[in-house]
Amino acid sequence: IQMMIEAKFISFHWGQLLETLIYMIEKAASLSSIYYASHPFYVSFMLFVSVISLFHYHENLKRYISVQCILCLGMFAVEYIPAKLQFSFHAVGQGDAATIITPQRHAIVIDGGGIAHSVFDPGKTILAPFLHSNGVNIIDLMIMTHSDYDHLHGLVSLAQAFDVHELWLGPVDDENKAEVEILKHHLKKKHGKIFELSSVPLYKEIDNLQFYSLDLANVQDESLSLNNRSLVTAMRYHQNMFLFTGDIMKEREEKLIHY
Repeated sequence: IQMMIEAKFISFHWGQLLETLIYMIEKAASLSSIYYASHPFYVSFMLFVSVISLFHYHENLKRYISVQCILCLGMFAVEYIPAKLQFSFHAVGQGDAATIITPQRHAIVIDGGGIAHSVFDPGKTILAPFLHSNGVNIIDLMIMTHSDYDHLHGLVSLAQAFDVHELWLGPVDDENKAEVEILKHHLKKKHGKIFELSSVPLYKEIDNLQFYSLDLANVQDESLSLNNRSLVTAMRYHQNMFLFTGDIMKEREEKLIHY
C-alpha cells in the first residue's frame, strides 16, 4: 500500500512538473525577444536541484524547506560575487571593435568592425554572442567614431538585436550615410537617444566610468580626412584614463597628448 501511495505521489508531481514545463515553453515561444543569461546559469542549476529535492524529501517537509533556504542563500551569494571591469578588443577582420562590461553588467560598445563587399557581419557573428555570453542584454552606450564601413557595419546588427540606450555618432560620409540611417532607425524604434555631431561636448557616467568627447573642433573640420575627423572619446576610471581614437592620424594624436 505504501509503495502504491508513493507511486501515486511521484506520478502526481511528475504530471504537475510536466504541465508547468509545457506552460513555460509555450510562454517562452510567444516572446518577441530572447533573454540571455550569463554562463554558467546558476539559477537554472539551483531550480533543477530544487525540483530533485522535492522528490527526495517529500516525506520530510522541514528538510525540504531547509534545502530551499540554502538554495536561496546560494543564489543571493552568487549574485553578489565581486566581478571585474572587463575590456575586450575584438578581432573583427578589419577595423575596430571594443566592448567594456562593468561589474554590474552595463555594456559599452565602441565601433563594430566590418569588411566592405563581404557578407561577414562581426556584430552578429562575434560581438552579439560575446555580449550574450556575459549576460548582457542592454547596451548602455554605443559609439561610432566615424562612418567607415570597417567601424560602422557591426553596430547595425547589434542595434537591431539589443536595446541601445544611447548612441554617439562621429562624422558621416555620403558613401555610408544610408547604413547610418538604418542604425539610427533601430535606435528610434526602441526609443534610444541619439547624439549626432555638434560642438556640444558629450558626457555620460556609467557605474564608476566617465565618458566624454574630446577635440570636437577637429571632428567638425571638413578639410580633414574622415579618418582624421574620428570622434575621440576619453574614459576615466578612478585615476586611470583611456582614449578611444578611431582612425586619427599622428599629428592629431600628438595634440591630444597635450589636450
